[in-house]
Amino acid sequence: MWKALLLVTVLTVTVKEAASLNKCEGVASGTRCSSCTNLSVCSGGVTIVVANCQSGTVCGEGADGSGSCYSIDDSTPAISLRQDTPPDLSGCRCSGPFPSFMVDNYDATKYTLCLSETNTLSLSCPDGQLFNEEENLCKAPPPTTTPRPIVCTEQGVFPVLDACTSYYACYPNPLGGFMASDIIPCDTAGFIFNPIESTCVDPSETLPAKPEACEEGSIIVPDAIECNAFYVCAGTTVIGEAICCPSNQVFNPDSVVCENSTAGVSCGSEDPCISKLVPVDYTPKCG
Repeated sequence: MWKALLLVTVLTVTVKEAASLNKCEGVASGTRCSSCTNLSVCSGGVTIVVANCQSGTVCGEGADGSGSCYSIDDSTPAISLRQDTPPDLSGCRCSGPFPSFMVDNYDATKYTLCLSETNTLSLSCPDGQLFNEEENLCKAPPPTTTPRPIVCTEQGVFPVLDACTSYYACYPNPLGGFMASDIIPCDTAGFIFNPIESTCVDPSETLPAKPEACEEGSIIVPDAIECNAFYVCAGTTVIGEAICCPSNQVFNPDSVVCENSTAGVSCGSEDPCISKLVPVDYTPKCG
């Protein structure tokens, strides 16, 4: 009985639908922090009660995962549902400099305006946004993309789209057709696979505005960035300026002529990885 009275004295309790804050998934019974200022009471893997920590306390989870509200000043449990070492509360406690913002340690849709160690204001982002501590503002999270399925139709080395931070090789299958290797991540974090050079490159090393050389025996080389532009070759040297295809046509390096833009026209510069290597200040040559 005394535990129930203590719980009511210290916390303002609000009953919510389990789906609104499901911090209890997989928890048969116990408590979990649903935010720095909220404690979820769990039963049968669902949230049955969400309680607000008293002013001057924040939520923290111990080594066993159980949550409790603790005094900001000395990490003393405000509700004694268990006896253990108080957890590290630094993710929910303002420590300066002041004023500053701090993202909620348990719920990135919430954040705290820290005016001092004890003078704080809990705030929430608009629906669909998360707090970004680097920019000190709420913003939509980056979109998540599902990698395209790997299908080998020819021999070569190809990027994993659309992230372009890894690649795979396609080679002949002894039983016919082609088979794929394992996916190989770029050795350096942040590097992009360049399908023109078949290697991972620093994205700051952007594509040249003009091809640097022609392959031996080529008379025309496509532009690396624009599908409707090409250059004339003299041996392995690129000569002159870009030549633009007629309106609504693209240069097809397979047929070495300008053609109507169709799914059958191969244009390497439409590759999503190429677009990540285009200089920010690039000015189109052919529009």
